[in-house]
Amino acid sequence: MGRRTTTTGLLAVLAIGLLGAVPIDMCVEPSFEAAVAVVRLGEHSDMVRLRPRRPEACEAGDGYRARFVRRGGGVALMLATPAGDRLERAVPWLERADDGIVALARRGRLGAVAVLLDGLILEDRALRAAAASPPIAAEPPLAPAPTAVEAPLTVGASPDAAPEPTPKPAAPQPSAPKPVAPKPVAPQPRMRSAKPEPQDPRTARRAPARAAALAARDVRTAALITRPPPPPEPPPFPEDPAPPPTIAVVAPPPPAEQGLEGRVGARLGAALRAPSVLGLEVALQLHLASAMAEVGGMAPTEWALDSRPLEIAAAWAGAGWVPRLWGASGLHVDGRLMGVIERWTVLRVGVPGAVTRALWDAGLELGLGVGGAMGDGWRVGGIVGGRWMATANDVLIPDGPRAALNAWQIRLGFSIDWRP
Repeated sequence: MGRRTTTTGLLAVLAIGLLGAVPIDMCVEPSFEAAVAVVRLGEHSDMVRLRPRRPEACEAGDGYRARFVRRGGGVALMLATPAGDRLERAVPWLERADDGIVALARRGRLGAVAVLLDGLILEDRALRAAAASPPIAAEPPLAPAPTAVEAPLTVGASPDAAPEPTPKPAAPQPSAPKPVAPKPVAPQPRMRSAKPEPQDPRTARRAPARAAALAARDVRTAALITRPPPPPEPPPFPEDPAPPPTIAVVAPPPPAEQGLEGRVGARLGAALRAPSVLGLEVALQLHLASAMAEVGGMAPTEWALDSRPLEIAAAWAGAGWVPRLWGASGLHVDGRLMGVIERWTVLRVGVPGAVTRALWDAGLELGLGVGGAMGDGWRVGGIVGGRWMATANDVLIPDGPRAALNAWQIRLGFSIDWRP
C-alpha cells in the first residue's frame, strides 16, 4: 500500500507540473541591468514567467513573489506563495543580499538559480496536492488467532481418549463332568467393532497443535478474502511533445516599473575648438533616469592668432537627454543630445592695459558614451562627441587679423558616476 501511495503522489505532482508557467514577481532593484537579468533568468525555465518588480511593489502583491534575503552568514532565495507559505533555498554564489540578481548574471549563475526556483515551485505544488488529497483509510486489524481449537469429533470414541484395555481371559473353572459333544456349527464371519482402532500416542499429542495451526490459517485467509481490492493504478500520462523554441525579446521595463534612477558623476577630458584651440576640461554631471544636466569649464589656454598670443577660457551649462542604446552583462552604450550655453573669454597676452573680453555662444552637443558597472553603484566609461555653436563670434585684433572662434568643438573624455 505504501508503494502505491508514493507512485500516486508522484503522478499527481507531474500532472500539476503540466498546468503551465507560473507568474512570479521578482523583487529586484529598479535598474535596467536588473530588469535584463530577470528576463535572462526566465529564459532558463519553462515552469515560471518572471516579471521585475520594485521591492515596495512586491510587499503589496498577493501572488508568487521571489527575493534574495540574508540567512545567517549567507544568502537565500525566498518564494512567498499566495497561501502565505515562505519557502527558501540557499544561494551559495552570493555573499550579500544587496548584490542580488545582477551579481549572479555577471558570474554566469542564472541557470543554477533557475533550478532553485523550479524546485521551490515543485515543493509548493506538492504541498498543495498533499493538502487537497483525501486521507488514506487505515487497514482493519487482523483477528487474533485462537489459542486452542478442539479437534473434530468422529463417530465412536474420542481420538484423544486412551485405548480401551483388552479384556482379560476368564479364570479357569474346576473340571466338570465331560458333557455330551454338541453338533458341529458352521463358523460365522467375525464382525469389526464400531470402536476406532487405538492410535499412536505421539499422533494423539500433535492433533491439537495441528488443528490450531489450520484454524489460524483459515482466519488469515478469510481476512484476505474480505479485504477490499486495491484501487486500480492510474494510466500513465502521455508524453507531451517538446515545446517549439521561443525567441525572447529583451526589452526594458516601462518607466512606471523601473523607477527614477539618480546618479552623480564627473567628466575629465580635452576639447579642440575652432579653429585650433586645444584645452583641458572638467565637468560635473547629474543624471535622473534618462535626463542629464552638466556644468563645466575649460582651463585658461594660450593660443596664437597670426603670431599674436591670446589667453582663452570657457565655462558652460547644459541639459539634455541620454538614452540607453544597448546594455548587457554590465556594459552599456548611451547616446547624448544636449543643449549648451557657453561663456568664453579672450585676453591679449603681452599687451599692457589689455582688457578681457567676454563672449556668449549657444548650440547643440551630440555624442556617445560607453561604460561598465564596477559594483557598489559605481560606473566608469568614456565619452566622445562634438558641439556646433550656432552663434560663433569673431575676434578682431585692432592692429592685426580677424578670425571666427568656437564655431565647432570636438571633445574626448573619461567619466565616472555613482548611484547614491
